[in-house]
Amino acid sequence: MKTIYCLMILLWPLVSPAQTVKALDIGDEVPNVKIDSLINYAASSAHLSDFHSDGLLLLDFWSTWCGACIRSFPKMDSLNKEYKGLQVILVNAQSRTSNDNRPKIENTLNRVNERTGTQISLPVVFDNRQLDSLFPVLYVPLVAWIQKNKVIAITGSDQVTHANIEKALAGNGLDVHMKKDQFSFDYNVPLFVNGNAGSGKQMLFRSLVTGYIEGIGGSKGERVDNGKITGCYFLNQPLLDLVEEAYADLNIYQANRTIIESTNENFTNSDDPSFRYNHSFCYELIIPPSSQKQLMSYMKEDVKRYFRVMVKNERRKMKCWVLKKSATYKAPPQTNQHGNLDLEANSRKKYISNKSVSFAVHAINEYTPLPIIDETNTKDHISLDLPYNLSDLKGLKKAFAKAGFDLKEEEREMEVTVIADL
Repeated sequence: MKTIYCLMILLWPLVSPAQTVKALDIGDEVPNVKIDSLINYAASSAHLSDFHSDGLLLLDFWSTWCGACIRSFPKMDSLNKEYKGLQVILVNAQSRTSNDNRPKIENTLNRVNERTGTQISLPVVFDNRQLDSLFPVLYVPLVAWIQKNKVIAITGSDQVTHANIEKALAGNGLDVHMKKDQFSFDYNVPLFVNGNAGSGKQMLFRSLVTGYIEGIGGSKGERVDNGKITGCYFLNQPLLDLVEEAYADLNIYQANRTIIESTNENFTNSDDPSFRYNHSFCYELIIPPSSQKQLMSYMKEDVKRYFRVMVKNERRKMKCWVLKKSATYKAPPQTNQHGNLDLEANSRKKYISNKSVSFAVHAINEYTPLPIIDETNTKDHISLDLPYNLSDLKGLKKAFAKAGFDLKEEEREMEVTVIADL
């Protein structure tokens, strides 16, 4: 299976508090909430009306443990500065439930500044139970769009784009994917059983495929009973993830050694923020108690049956980048210092420190369009100052050269994973 160095979870579960006031919906008027706990604001307290204008107010609900939320802060800060009629407020959701407080939140903001070079100047609200009740959230991030004191949309942060902000400011209406969490949904109950996202009491075993289901988040896992596997679930996942898990015994290479030859449009990679809502799937398999091998056999048949694709391994000659020692290479001095790395997407200074060459090559291969082949024949450790864009092969070549290695484009015959139509 692939090694993942950068964890990106799109939706994070958060326990909802008991509501003390009616939750707001689209078109509802927003009350003038009093705010006592504020960061990045001139006054120690305020009212929501202090931020109102004829423009657009976005309440971005987040938690300190939500990586996806925090990664969007630089984007939100940049948009807030770019549009005169826009005000973004970061609302720490259900602070007491998450054990979030002022020092913890300020430490999070400082880490964002250190890693990305962006000083977050947006006002931050925390421990405000009235806002938590007005906008209850199960999966953060959640963004409430408010204009002329009324709710015009409730979305995920992925819908906060230049185009959508400009439409809202121009009063042209919004065509966005609305977010509506299902608080009664239970991950431990199969889909459609006892009203869990639907009905299906008579079901014993099944294989189920649906399109995107709003409000249940995105996750995957197996169900086990007495040590035997009784099924698996993929909730709002891309087709590629499902195929790779079904063929985990063959899919042993990194993404740059996976070749997609299928014409299935669901494999298309798109920057459209609404793409995943139209091209993600829920897949659930409930089977008699089985082994891992039997489970994968069922999954392979379903992938073939429902999506008409299969996976195979082949040897192919293809372009790659070959890493070799340079003529002037000198082994670095031995050290007992613990190795480290930072390859996070928003980190300004990406690096690998005191790791083996094979480890470094494997880690960087997660980001490069062409495979890097290690032909250094060394167990020496390496330290690299890497380019911000890890797919920048010129920058990688420069980084390796500084450590005494040559990185050249060549061709090699290698084993690859091919995803093809049946």
